[in-house]
Amino acid sequence: EAVTVSRCTVRNVGGWAVRATGGTSHAVVGCRVHGTGQGGVSLTGGDRPTLRAGSHRAEGNDIHDYGRWVRMGQPGVSINGVGHAVRGNRVHDAPHMGIHFSGNDHVIEDNELFNVCHESNDAGAMYAGRDWSMRGTVIRRNFLHHINGFEGRGCVGVYLDDMFCGTEITQNVFYQVTRA
Repeated sequence: EAVTVSRCTVRNVGGWAVRATGGTSHAVVGCRVHGTGQGGVSLTGGDRPTLRAGSHRAEGNDIHDYGRWVRMGQPGVSINGVGHAVRGNRVHDAPHMGIHFSGNDHVIEDNELFNVCHESNDAGAMYAGRDWSMRGTVIRRNFLHHINGFEGRGCVGVYLDDMFCGTEITQNVFYQVTRA
């Protein structure tokens, strides 16, 4: 319960920089994460059948140059479960997505994402998909810019894929993004 990784630099690791699974109220705050073999920060928790929140947080981190060994499907931040927050992070310079979310009732706000998905096209800087029951996430006040996909062929800022619904997307700024 309530484990916090704060103001650390995690770099040049073979897998993920930080993974928290289970428990409640874990946080990764003010860290610099770069040069990982897989993704950056992964937070999983909460109970979907009862919608009990896990209350994990990724806040104020600078996450970049991740996915060096496993190039696709390795986001800078991944949240899964119920009731997590991704706020005030800078996620950039990566081959695939910046933020992946699944589950219910998350808040993704005040982040800056740029130069992600530069090796993929059917992808999004923020991505979720394939489950009608994943509802209640709010994506607000994020700045997404310079997201153009592999060889400039196109990519999506916020990609709600294959039946995904029930997400509020408001007050975001998209600049030089092929599709918002």
